[in-house]
Amino acid sequence: MVLPKALLPCRVKKAASRAALARAEKQLKFEIPDDYKEALLESDGFEGFIGDGDYVQLWPAAKLASLNRAYDARSIVPDGVLLGSNGGGEGYWLRKKRGRLEYVLIPFSGGEEADAIKLGTTFSGFIKKLGVGAFP
Repeated sequence: MVLPKALLPCRVKKAASRAALARAEKQLKFEIPDDYKEALLESDGFEGFIGDGDYVQLWPAAKLASLNRAYDARSIVPDGVLLGSNGGGEGYWLRKKRGRLEYVLIPFSGGEEADAIKLGTTFSGFIKKLGVGAFP
């Protein structure tokens, strides 16, 4: 996978290992989609402004399970994984809804799954949406 252009201004990190991804999936009891795995195999997490749009901090594979526990993520999205945040009180999630995967944004404080704002169904679509500014 070639990382989406919108991620180029972000701080790119050392690649995740396949073993770290497998551990994360086992600990999370959630299968990470191939497109997101491929991105993590190029850069194990991302941080910075995307294009002309939003700030993103996506966590490294080795920290996904522990940070999901720390945020009690399953109490907000039972069939999902918290991937990181926008640094402003909202989390980026990957969830299964009616058998389909969606990248969504949900507030941390008092947020519920019903408050989710859909940002895409693929990693590149999610990043593209953030890169043009998902919110006015």
